[in-house]
Amino acid sequence: MGRAIPLVLYFLMAPVMTSAETALEPYTYRENFETRELRAWAAHPHWEDTSYNENFRVNTIVPGDPNWSIEHKITPYTPVDNYVGAQKLLDMYLVPDSSLRFRYYLKVNQPVEHLKVYLAAGPEGKLEVTIKNPETNRWAWADIHFPDLPVRIHKLPAKAG
Repeated sequence: MGRAIPLVLYFLMAPVMTSAETALEPYTYRENFETRELRAWAAHPHWEDTSYNENFRVNTIVPGDPNWSIEHKITPYTPVDNYVGAQKLLDMYLVPDSSLRFRYYLKVNQPVEHLKVYLAAGPEGKLEVTIKNPETNRWAWADIHFPDLPVRIHKLPAKAG
């Protein structure tokens, strides 16, 4: 079995909480990167500031492909698992019908064991969803739904009123 070269995506979101004062409404976040700007996306882990990290940028992964995306290159200097990812702070709440859908392209020359998606969960720490044996060397969709998240996020406080 080959080494794991997982892509780690962090989506930092507000913890799930509701109260009589919190008005929730549907929210969709989309990014197409047509302006070639990072728009507050940051490299993970924070090895360097993004303005100096030539390996983290908006680019086309496949020459001639019209799909602009975050490109985060990794150069493995030692024969160990390597982690690379992107993160962005989003001011959102997760509710039982929440979902996360994104496209990814893992350009690799070795098998990839998994792709991990982390969601910040305030005092709960982080929630981790693992996509085993993700598709590689082509664009693929990932869909994560609320029931796919670890059980602890399902413990929603009772709504006041």
